[in-house]
Amino acid sequence: MDRSDKSQVVENPFWVRTDRRIKTYLAGTSRYRGLSTLRIVDFKKVPPNPDQSRRYAIYGDVLACFLFLQEWEPSVVSFGMGEGKRPVTEDDPAVDASAPVISKLASGEYVWTTCVTGLPKSKRGKNRLDACAREAREQGARHQIFTYDDGRANHQRLENVVTLNSMLHRVPGDRYDCRVELAAIRDALKLRPTTTLEYLQAAEGVSVAKMQGSVAALLHSGDLETVKGLDRETFSLVSELRWSKLS
Repeated sequence: MDRSDKSQVVENPFWVRTDRRIKTYLAGTSRYRGLSTLRIVDFKKVPPNPDQSRRYAIYGDVLACFLFLQEWEPSVVSFGMGEGKRPVTEDDPAVDASAPVISKLASGEYVWTTCVTGLPKSKRGKNRLDACAREAREQGARHQIFTYDDGRANHQRLENVVTLNSMLHRVPGDRYDCRVELAAIRDALKLRPTTTLEYLQAAEGVSVAKMQGSVAALLHSGDLETVKGLDRETFSLVSELRWSKLS
């Protein structure tokens, strides 16, 4: 997928599905309006109404950004939502943006993250953050804050993982046989230390869609990595790929 194709997709309304840890959908409306257009819609937490119509849990913009980055962070083993100011009930299951994100890292450490637009200036806002930090410490976890500016600082990585997520779920590995494509990736990286999606897609006997999905899946699991890093350049057909040092 080249840059022009991706820009066109992001410019129009779109849905991107991810199944790695929580079932979520990311909806964007314009690539020019920044994080304010991002919403997470969690179908797993929101059952249908009695009349079978869908209900949607809309998270905050900054929280949506952080959840998506967590989904594609190899060091994160699992993550989920803690308790917010508003109780979650069977009749009203949406989690509000004040709930901390509780993540377990591969190191065994637990991290609680509070997502806010900016650091609070009011005493009430500061007290809420202090209370969350205190509760995290009591649970043996580290507390951190993720703000709108943190999201802006990660804009390149967010753009890349949205693209890769679309590639990954266009051809889910649990529904398609991608053994030919995976073998082609292994063969290419035996011949030389790096390769590109452009080169892999041209391999004999492979499906372009399955190859894109396979590369995205290996990047998602942390087995593959981009040489320059997903947070430093736009992912493209010619981005250099190699086996991860951690794999």
